Amino acid sequence: MATLQLFATAIDTLVSNEETDNEETDKKETDDVDSGVLYSRSPSNGLIEPKDCDTLHTLNHRLERDFKELPKLKRENKRLEAELRKSESMYEQERLTREMQETRLTELEQKLASANSKTRNCQENLEVLQRKLNQIELERERDQRQKDQLKQKCLNTKEELEKSKYENDNNRKEKERLQKNLAQYKAELKQKTEELQSDKAKLTTANKELNNQRSVSVKLRQEIDRYETLLDQRHLRPRDQVDSGDTQGEEVEQTETTDNYLN
Repeated sequence: MATLQLFATAIDTLVSNEETDNEETDKKETDDVDSGVLYSRSPSNGLIEPKDCDTLHTLNHRLERDFKELPKLKRENKRLEAELRKSESMYEQERLTREMQETRLTELEQKLASANSKTRNCQENLEVLQRKLNQIELERERDQRQKDQLKQKCLNTKEELEKSKYENDNNRKEKERLQKNLAQYKAELKQKTEELQSDKAKLTTANKELNNQRSVSVKLRQEIDRYETLLDQRHLRPRDQVDSGDTQGEEVEQTETTDNYLN
């Protein structure tokens, strides 16, 4: 943007100087014609011709001077055109860069929205797992009480078995029944313990996934803030686009004025 403004200022200065020189030259030549000093009108064809040889020499000298200035003006015109093309290329590159940054910002916002959605889902899943864990804790406490009761029953059963070791067949059958019940209780206790360990592992995995999603959300938010700061520093807001368009229009008009003068 600063390069375009500097270039426009240089063109304005050059055109203003050339117009001032042209106006002074035209005024002098017009005054000379009006006073009849340099020219006189031919009686045969009515054209304005040089009045004498000195006047012709002066006109030739002026023509040679103008021809010498012409290459310089052409080179200056080419240089200004090259600078204009360079400035237009830089402006186009900045515009493409801004579009890429805006596209990237849109993608990051979409990723952030997706991450927030996943975070909410993980939070809901965590709440469900937490309720299940609370239920499992209650069941574990109940199982612990049952386990204590079973231990006490086992002790009582062991004592009863020792007392009834030498009793009749009915006592032996009762012993077998108690042993069967004990094995069944142990199997149930083992199954409950395995279920509790599995649910604890699921809860741990869900907590890790939730922490990962939160970390991703924070990183995405930081990257979006960095791109927004970068856009503000480059002054690539819609108001800057309008100003750039006006400056480019002024440069084209000034270039056309220079071409008309050379022609």
